[in-house]
Amino acid sequence: QRQEEAQKKLQQRFLKQQLAALDLNDRVFQLLHDANIVTVGDLAKKIEKDKDSLLGLEGFGPKALEEAETKLAEAREAFFAESS
Repeated sequence: QRQEEAQKKLQQRFLKQQLAALDLNDRVFQLLHDANIVTVGDLAKKIEKDKDSLLGLEGFGPKALEEAETKLAEAREAFFAESS
């Protein structure tokens, strides 16, 4: 159970990181930021539950979504590899 709690705290720390931690290209970062998506958690939640709203952002198409998903996955992998 202790390990479960530690994992949960780690997950929360990951999700609270600023969006800049994902190293997105400037245009994609700015589009997300302008849509009030400012943390890794904000982006993860949108990708998980509401991809259509992201694709509805002006200038945010399938390539931008693919980049956001890829960078999020890479950051998650790197974050948890460092923390273990």
